Amino acid sequence: MRVFEKIKVFKKNRDLNNIIFSLLAYVIIPFGTIISTPILIMYLGLEDYGYWILINSIIAIMGVSNFGLGNSIIKFGSKYIKLNESTKYKDLISTTLFMTLVISVALVLISIVMDLFFVDILDEFKEINISFTLITVIVSLKIISGIFSSIIMSYQRYDLTNKINIIVNLILVFISTLIAVYSSKLEYLITVLLCVTIISLVVHYFKARQILGGIQITLRFDKTVFKSILSFGGFSWLQSIISIVYNQVDKIIVSVMLGPQMLGVYTACLQIALKIHEIPTAAGAFLFPKFSESLEEGSSAYKKLYINASILLLLFLFIFSFPLFIFVEEILELWIDEEFSDSYSQLLKALIVSISTGTLFVIPFYFLNGLGYVRLNTIVNGALSIVSVISTIILIPYLDILGAAYGRLMGLPIIIFIIIYIIENKILKEAISLKIFSFLIILEAFFIIPIYMLERYLNYNSVYAFISIVFIIIGIHCIYSIPVFKLIKKRFKYETESK
Repeated sequence: MRVFEKIKVFKKNRDLNNIIFSLLAYVIIPFGTIISTPILIMYLGLEDYGYWILINSIIAIMGVSNFGLGNSIIKFGSKYIKLNESTKYKDLISTTLFMTLVISVALVLISIVMDLFFVDILDEFKEINISFTLITVIVSLKIISGIFSSIIMSYQRYDLTNKINIIVNLILVFISTLIAVYSSKLEYLITVLLCVTIISLVVHYFKARQILGGIQITLRFDKTVFKSILSFGGFSWLQSIISIVYNQVDKIIVSVMLGPQMLGVYTACLQIALKIHEIPTAAGAFLFPKFSESLEEGSSAYKKLYINASILLLLFLFIFSFPLFIFVEEILELWIDEEFSDSYSQLLKALIVSISTGTLFVIPFYFLNGLGYVRLNTIVNGALSIVSVISTIILIPYLDILGAAYGRLMGLPIIIFIIIYIIENKILKEAISLKIFSFLIILEAFFIIPIYMLERYLNYNSVYAFISIVFIIIGIHCIYSIPVFKLIKKRFKYETESK
């Protein structure tokens, strides 16, 4: 009976559900993408696959035109919900939705003008027979859908938004792969993307209405609300732009400097390495409103949350980055082919290292935003993006495609400075990361070194044997990490109690 009672308690635990479904979203969706990638490369070819990635990158870049409105709903909405201020929350939703519709219509009108009168600027789209207006319509629908998604997340229902995203993205991956196999035409893939975006918008709208209950979704512009949105949303919007620069502009640079074929190669490797960053980013998304709430409870509450989250993040990096790095050649050979593995395994290794170091900033990012240091966070992310872009442009002529991977690594000194000096020395007034890492590296060495030495003697008689070995290593590592987490957590608890 106790077991069933515990299961019921776990099901009702909102934070746990948010973490589980966030993780599922960044395991199931990428799993579908990883399966479809070699099929898309095979039937589209590396060049058209590169164009497909370029189109998706442009859609992502144009998505910054939401001006941070979604994050404003999450930030202020979670506060109004907790304080039971439904009128203020209704005004917030009405104003952000009005602004979003204005932005969306403006984007579509601008794209129509560009398609009609500035055809020469859009040569890339003309070459692949894709209308820029169609791309913009998809962007506009995604922006509107993002508002309804943010309403759901303001209630800390990240589990619900992730359920929707899992289903919608799997539909997109499945149909896109079928279209590539049977037609190999990019315009059909774009049409599928448009249809799936409409479905996502409709589902998010009805779920938002359901979760709002008695609060009606209307269109209204409130100057007071607009000013409060600008105070946070302006910097949040800058963060979105910076994030897009950091995550997408490298693809544009690779496409321009090395061509769409090498963009296809770079993106294929990047898809694997990015999971190191995407999984903790998704799993930790609920920390943003959580840190915001803990601010009301005092410094001990957000310090404890920061410590626990930081330990888990470092454990995650050891658990998943390590097997990816040592099994790079086997993964690429199994996933695409032996020739691709021989040519680009070093690229994937460089990306794993670069992205792992960048992932160190995930918890500090949510911490700074949650505690209201949005301006500082914006400056830091801007510096990281600028360093990454400039480094990539400088390194590619000397290191070819490896330059794009190492370009992401150049921001590490900034990350270390912000974590150790600004957050832990100035705000939390305790050297947290150094204590965690110094203790963790010793404990992890007992696991990693023997596995690394044994790896060269392992025999992979079949695909299933290889997959089984990888999952066994990850599984044992996860189990080993449980007492490691408790030991490190206890260390901080003891120090807190002794003060």
